[in-house]
Amino acid sequence: MFLIGENFLLAVVFYGGLLWLAGIALAVMGVITLLYGYTWFDRSEIKGNRSWAALRSWRCCRRYQRCYGHRVIVDPDAFTETRVVPCIYAASPHGVNAVSYIATFLIQRGDHVRLFSPNGLRCGVWSGMFWPILLRELALALGCVSVREKALRKQLFKLKRDVAIIPGGMWEIAPPDDFIPKAQPGFLRIAWEAQGNVDCAHVYHHGEEENYCTIGRNWWIRKWLIRRLGATLTFYAGAFCHHPLTTFISTRHRWRDGESFDDFCQRWRTDDMAHRARWLRGMQEKKET
Repeated sequence: MFLIGENFLLAVVFYGGLLWLAGIALAVMGVITLLYGYTWFDRSEIKGNRSWAALRSWRCCRRYQRCYGHRVIVDPDAFTETRVVPCIYAASPHGVNAVSYIATFLIQRGDHVRLFSPNGLRCGVWSGMFWPILLRELALALGCVSVREKALRKQLFKLKRDVAIIPGGMWEIAPPDDFIPKAQPGFLRIAWEAQGNVDCAHVYHHGEEENYCTIGRNWWIRKWLIRRLGATLTFYAGAFCHHPLTTFISTRHRWRDGESFDDFCQRWRTDDMAHRARWLRGMQEKKET
């Protein structure tokens, strides 16, 4: 009886202590939620009003660009454009880790920054990036906004800011063989409906995919995840930094008076093929020399 009573007492103390610690943990989480709640639901991912410009000048950010040998090349004609309206920079491809996208637009250093609106530039990212607390704060500090249409329209029309996006999204991360880009992505409709008040520009990233070896590109689980969640897992087989990362920014794609939406999209695709062939040809010439 003594042993039974002693064991019972120990069990009460042990489990009671666990419940006590769990209560303290819940109380702390509740306090954090109350203190942080007003910023969690302040719609900053749409407003883009919590960018921390000083973060981009930190040494770690500069080192981030240099470690991959990242460089940005701009079409010379882009610097001569005088008519300034907000612009949608459509970047492709997403890349395994979107390193080029981050280095080009989030870490705004270099001559290409002169292309951006004086009101600032915001980077559109997957809305799920704003769910976890720490990741949300980091994304907002770096100048990210949700890639949803409501957020893009607010940045372009009301705040007169440029916006960088990756239209292909996470489908472009080690894309499956049956991946087909959208013929009429939503951002083109935004630009077309603006009737000259918003421009678009092609942006190409080269070298990132060559630095990574991935597996499972055609696995059904990856396709299922991206259809259900809008995001997917990328399985790495290795990373090698043998190829420098290069970003090309082309001239602006402008609206023409009386042009239909179908013609606007068709001209975008035609320019896309011409710009892409030009940049690839230039890369090949540099390799040969």
